[in-house]
Amino acid sequence: MTTPDIEHVAALIREVALEVVLPRWRRLTPEEVREKAPGDLVTDIDMAAEARLEDGLKALTPGVPVIGEERVAALPHLLDELPGLPHAWIVDPIDGTANYVRGQEAFAVMVSYVVGGRVAAAWVYLPAFDEMASAEAGSGAWINGGRVRPPELSDDPAEMVGSAHTGRLPPLLREAVRANLKRIKDNRPAFCAGFDYLALLHGRRHFTLYSRTLPWDHLPGALLVTEADGKAARFDGEPFLDAAFKPGPGILSAMSDWVWRRAQEALFGPQQNND
Repeated sequence: MTTPDIEHVAALIREVALEVVLPRWRRLTPEEVREKAPGDLVTDIDMAAEARLEDGLKALTPGVPVIGEERVAALPHLLDELPGLPHAWIVDPIDGTANYVRGQEAFAVMVSYVVGGRVAAAWVYLPAFDEMASAEAGSGAWINGGRVRPPELSDDPAEMVGSAHTGRLPPLLREAVRANLKRIKDNRPAFCAGFDYLALLHGRRHFTLYSRTLPWDHLPGALLVTEADGKAARFDGEPFLDAAFKPGPGILSAMSDWVWRRAQEALFGPQQNND
């Protein structure tokens, strides 16, 4: 099976965002919001958007399973089965749900198409900005029809603006990384992976760092960064797209290998690099 048409999938994502997600943005009632786990919000809109995306993707590719974040919350075994599927869609109906609930702009709709355990195509849409990023393995990364070119950024840590999310790091590592963040100019985590990855593509961030690497959160951004000649890797340097379904230490991304290495050294020390 060939990769589904990039523009058809993008049109579906926009349609769901315009018809389901945006109409309730800044208009949610308390009854529409709940916790699926302590500190982890879900809304009725997440559920409705995931259902619409599932229906639309199944219509585009009959027989291909759709694995959504909210479905996995109810059926966790689906995540374990995902790497063995010949083809699958992975859906995050609203990335940055807490921001969405608060009426903030940093939320995204994200979709990946996986073939044999490797991401073949990905989409990240920022509804508040009408900004669509897409990538197909081997074909580059695009934002609203324009090809992404690696931005020219300083590799001096003192000039770096990062997006490091440290709350889920192991305690000793968290303490060390938070102390090391004082070496950079500023840390501006958006608490929305999709928003952070597009900020990286635009050159508004030098790096992003996450400790938890669920596939719906990071497969899209990792493919976008990689296809734009950047680097998305585990903290130890292993390419994330080679290790996305294996246990491993977090994900650090930057738009060049050298900026990635300089960020890694600033945050963890040079002994972390093993590639």
